[in-house]
Amino acid sequence: MAEPYYITAAALRTALGVNSTTLPDATADALIVQAEDWIDSMLGAWYPDETTGRKILQADVLAWQWSKLNRATIKAAGALYNTPALFTQSRYRKESGPDFSVEDPQGGGALAPALTLLNASGLRR
Repeated sequence: MAEPYYITAAALRTALGVNSTTLPDATADALIVQAEDWIDSMLGAWYPDETTGRKILQADVLAWQWSKLNRATIKAAGALYNTPALFTQSRYRKESGPDFSVEDPQGGGALAPALTLLNASGLRR
């Protein structure tokens, strides 16, 4: 399994107000990796780093951007902790093709705080 990069298990537990008994490192790391994958998908056209597998490296961004990326990851991992099926649910009530259209977004409210932070970071492309 990939190692968490944007945040640590301890930071996630602190944000959620739980301890290591309630949220062990292995479980926290799994949530973080899923959240980081979602964050990276929202960032757009960045090339992943070969060593971390992540699109953003701390050394390549300003401190305030890194802070917003951390907070967005915590929000996404927290939403996933509270709703484990969040990333597997359908995103829209109605989808159609072949040119593709969608109607009535659902479930996006849980991830809105993370998207707001990503937009504020200036890192989304």
